[in-house]
Amino acid sequence: MAIDYTRNELDIVIDLIRQDNENKRLTVGQVTFGPPNVFTPTEVIARDTVILATSVPGKGYKGPQTFYYNRVPLIDFVDQTIPDQLTFEIATETTLADLLPQINTRYSINLTIDKIVNKDIPPYDNTGFAEVVLTAVGTSLVYEDSITLEITQLKIPLSSVILYTALTGFAYDSGDNPFYTIAPETNGLGFDAEA
Repeated sequence: MAIDYTRNELDIVIDLIRQDNENKRLTVGQVTFGPPNVFTPTEVIARDTVILATSVPGKGYKGPQTFYYNRVPLIDFVDQTIPDQLTFEIATETTLADLLPQINTRYSINLTIDKIVNKDIPPYDNTGFAEVVLTAVGTSLVYEDSITLEITQLKIPLSSVILYTALTGFAYDSGDNPFYTIAPETNGLGFDAEA
């Protein structure tokens, strides 16, 4: 069973628990989770996160259960084989929260404003780019670490603005231009047309 990271974090953790427990029946409504904590991996448990799940009374289970798992570094969602995967074009976005729909679509994840450190997008440098660090907060059940995004202003396609491309052409009127006239007996190059 592949984990669908476009779902909310609770559903993702439940999916992970079910995947590793032979698809035993467990739903979001049957347990609550405490905050995730950093866990130092050991030889026995090679995981970086520990979380306590507590069963909801009357929902089929009782008592707490501790789970160990690895949260996913944000960089793992970036396809490094595709150019510009860390570059985003923006139109009116001013914060990372505004950029979340593009981020989620590109990386097939479901980051929410409460799971990131929200920041203003800084001014562009002299090359037309700005860098901003996207960081998952420590309370995220699924994501961890940071990635640096490169932001650039949305470029409007010239073809969407300049609609008329069959131009009328230049017209030369030799009679009205006092700076350049062609003598009738020359070809305009300063020598006799018949020579």
